[in-house]
Amino acid sequence: MNKSLTALLLCSVVACDAQAGAVVTTTLTNRNETLAFGGIQWNFGASKPELVLGVRTTQSRHTSQVTGAKLDVAIPLDSKTWTMPTFRAMGLAGSCDVQGEAGLGWSFATNQPLFAVGVQAPYSTAGLNYTVPNSFAPYVGVNSLRKPSCALRTLDNGGGGGNGGGGSPPP
Repeated sequence: MNKSLTALLLCSVVACDAQAGAVVTTTLTNRNETLAFGGIQWNFGASKPELVLGVRTTQSRHTSQVTGAKLDVAIPLDSKTWTMPTFRAMGLAGSCDVQGEAGLGWSFATNQPLFAVGVQAPYSTAGLNYTVPNSFAPYVGVNSLRKPSCALRTLDNGGGGGNGGGGSPPP
């Protein structure tokens, strides 16, 4: 009986020691990304679409939260108005899947400033440009912007060596 109790106690100590060495930590790796993009958008009420070219920069500091900025120019695909583009600078915030956008710009068609709000999802956009004094121009479009790169979440099994527990592979 004494030997059985000693063996049980020894096994318990070894098992506790093995469990104490298995520390699992979560690490978030920030992601930054800058992309040039192109697309086509349609303004409701306009007869022709616009070619949109721009650049987007995003930062992800948490698993699914994204912030950043977008600069774009929308060039009308019309032989009469192609020299009257619209320029916009917009801030963005949201998740990895969908970001809201808001910003300012200039319309060369009206020679007036504009305010813009919109939403960007992978490969698609929609929103509203408001040109002073009171012209609303809703739009929809498709573009080459995929989901932004989001923060990476990794699990690290700090104890037992190897790559158990879903941790990152050794370098």
